[in-house]
Amino acid sequence: MGLVETADARHGEAAIYYEQAAAANPRDAAYVINLGYSRVLTGEFESARQEFDRALSIDPANASAYQNIVWITKVAPGDPLIDRIHALASRSTPGSEDYIKLHYSLGKCLDDAGEYDDAFDAYRRANECQPSQYNARQHEDFFHDVETYWTAERLRQLRPFGSTSRKPVFIVGMPRSGSTLIEEQLSKDPRIAGLGEVPDIIRMSSVMQRHHPRKAMFPKWCERVKNEAYGGLAKLYLEKYESRFPDAERLINKSLLNFAYAGMLAAMFPEGAIIETRRNAIDTCLSCYFKDLKVAHQYSIRLDSLGKFYRLYDQNVQHWRETLPNFISVNYESFIQDAAAGTAALKSAMGLDGDQNEPTGLQRRFVQTFSAWQVRQPIYTHAVARWKNYEKHIGPLLDALGDLGDN
Repeated sequence: MGLVETADARHGEAAIYYEQAAAANPRDAAYVINLGYSRVLTGEFESARQEFDRALSIDPANASAYQNIVWITKVAPGDPLIDRIHALASRSTPGSEDYIKLHYSLGKCLDDAGEYDDAFDAYRRANECQPSQYNARQHEDFFHDVETYWTAERLRQLRPFGSTSRKPVFIVGMPRSGSTLIEEQLSKDPRIAGLGEVPDIIRMSSVMQRHHPRKAMFPKWCERVKNEAYGGLAKLYLEKYESRFPDAERLINKSLLNFAYAGMLAAMFPEGAIIETRRNAIDTCLSCYFKDLKVAHQYSIRLDSLGKFYRLYDQNVQHWRETLPNFISVNYESFIQDAAAGTAALKSAMGLDGDQNEPTGLQRRFVQTFSAWQVRQPIYTHAVARWKNYEKHIGPLLDALGDLGDN
């Protein structure tokens, strides 16, 4: 039940079940780690660290516990944590789950400590021990189909069938592009509810695919669907989140992969806003390479495929800029220079005037990304041009990005 609640971004409820599971079997480190993870998502970092330490007292070599500790810790040079993780990593089996987690963790520790060459070696080991299953042609065909189907004329025809609500706002983009910070700044306004990375749109698309006569994938299934279906999907989406956040005037969904579904979003909510977060391309890609991302991001475990995917992403986003009037791009580096002004401009674009940052009865917001700890720290600029610490190691990425490396 805890996992079910986590999957639906109900992290406070999930923690209750994780507590019960850990109490029922206190010698199972995995249950304790789940509990600690829920504490991270609710911003209770000291309590989370205690749970991860408890997991290590049960299983001293537990890679997941170390990975979570590193996630919420700024590691200083000489920290004993580095040697502990290094020792475990050197004894782990190459290609195993523990090997991957421990080397990502070691890379993060060494990056914190400024030992960039050793950090990159650890990240490289974590990535290259995994067989790449990235299919570049498949992605090229997918984005071609998306851009061919979702034209400005088609969206104009569908506009009368979508919802008239302005509540839904979608933050999209590449992972590690600054989206969590922007969501956090917007969600300080009590009129705005941050939903986190809720997967409803892709789930809806999957359901439509299963009911298609030929089980056609997105966007192929769209060719047979009735125009009214988009309004129906919008109604289901709104009912779900308006019941959770009845006082919210805007509902922010930060499931980044929705960028490929921006046409579907615009058909469902022609009055809604879509915000793309954009950071320096090299910094974005390198940060992806440094994270143990989900299977959906298979492109990220090789520097060359990472750069190629980014080019496809950039092309797709350019299509949306030319097609959707409600598509807004935000530059991360500019935003952090004056977050207040950037936030005010976004709220104005979302149709919200004025500044209301007083807390209300809206449900507490949870952050379900690798930025859960970072986003609750003061805004910092040291991640800008971070890639220069690794420039001599990332030739394949720079070659694949080409001219986009300048942006």
